[in-house]
Amino acid sequence: MMGGRLPRYVAGARCRIRGQTTGVEVEVGGAMEYRASQVERDGVVYQVEARPLHPRTFYGGLREKRLARPTADVRCVVPGVQGWALSLLFFVAAAGAVRVAWGLLHSDRQGWLPTAVAVLGWVFAVVFGLAGLGVLTDRTRFDRAAGRAFRQRLGQSVWSVDLRDVLAVQSLYVGRQRTKSGWVRQYQINLVLRATGDRRLPVWGDWDPVWVRALAKDLAEFLGVPVVDQT
Repeated sequence: MMGGRLPRYVAGARCRIRGQTTGVEVEVGGAMEYRASQVERDGVVYQVEARPLHPRTFYGGLREKRLARPTADVRCVVPGVQGWALSLLFFVAAAGAVRVAWGLLHSDRQGWLPTAVAVLGWVFAVVFGLAGLGVLTDRTRFDRAAGRAFRQRLGQSVWSVDLRDVLAVQSLYVGRQRTKSGWVRQYQINLVLRATGDRRLPVWGDWDPVWVRALAKDLAEFLGVPVVDQT
């Protein structure tokens, strides 16, 4: 959203701004609320919203991703050790479901119950298998030589963008979310794009604010843009 319009406020998002950004926090009705930040570029002021991007949840308590540096001009967000371990657990669960379903289909048991359990076994096998593949194939690449960044998952493009359109890197506190590991705090790293409206792209999420801020700073320095720290 362009500068000059009425300010918008977002509850529960603490805001610290780094680089060429500004931010003001105010208290409304006894509850602390914070205004969306602003970034100026080429004489134009852009508003950076503090609403979390979907999907908000991840496998909390695990660090699925890491930032790889294959060359001086390339940064990649790829599965880390814990991400590979999580995928392996999904594949083991899928194999177990297949074994149960296969055994029931080739057993002498008759009736609707064994058939229903076998069908559910195949369904769970597909779900667990896709979940494991989803973790392993979720990768983001930032290529300064090519001038583009893109994210892919399961062989499909999630998003692709020209690096010249990247305005800032946002580190954002999402809040406490119920995930597959229980209630955990969640944080996001997003790309903020030059646009007349709220246009951001999700990069990754994690539970550790120190780690999120450090990687946001690393990525912003690589891209030559400021960090909007809303953790």
